Order: sequence, then C-alpha cells, then structure tokens
Amino acid sequence: MVVKFSDKAKQWKEGYYLLERATEHLEEILGPSAGSVSVEWDRREDARGRSQYIVKLSDHTGEVTDAFAPSELELRSHMRYRLLDLWGKLLQRRSDEQMKKLQELVKEGG
Repeated sequence: MVVKFSDKAKQWKEGYYLLERATEHLEEILGPSAGSVSVEWDRREDARGRSQYIVKLSDHTGEVTDAFAPSELELRSHMRYRLLDLWGKLLQRRSDEQMKKLQELVKEGG
C-alpha cells in the first residue's frame, strides 16, 4: 500500500499519530488488496475554519474520498466504520468496471 501524507496533514503535530493509526486500520481492512491501493491524506478547513482530514483511496478503477473531523479520528469504532464504508465504495467502482467489461465481451461475442 502506497501512503502519502501532505505537508498540511503532517502539520497536525498533536494528532498526526491518529492519521497513522487510521492508516494502520485501513491496511487491516484492505487485507490482501492493500498492495493495489494508494492512500493519500490531506488537510483542509471547512467553511467555519475547522480542520478536516481528507483521505483518498485510489486504484486502477478510480478514486474515492471522504473527510474526517479530528474528533472522528479519535473514535476508533466510528473511524473504522467510515473507512470500511469508503473501501466499500471503491470496491463498488471495481465491480461496476468489471461488469461493464463483461457486458462488452458478451456484446462482442453475441
């Protein structure tokens, strides 16, 4: 699994370990598929000036993103649920792409 932390994400000194911990959980969730997924963490501010941490998962089929408030990263079960949901979205993209290819093959053969 290729993991990148933006400079903005690294600037969150007191909670940078939470991003690392979330990445470890993500690697567990991905299991054997971890080798085919890239992960990027970034930081931005919402309309109220509050920090949000953006995670992007990508593979050969595309990418999915989600935003976490710092407090969400502190809650292990909540964070894990959100990462599972994000992984599910990327898997859905993979499935959609495979289905599209299969339909094209059937169309060509029939």
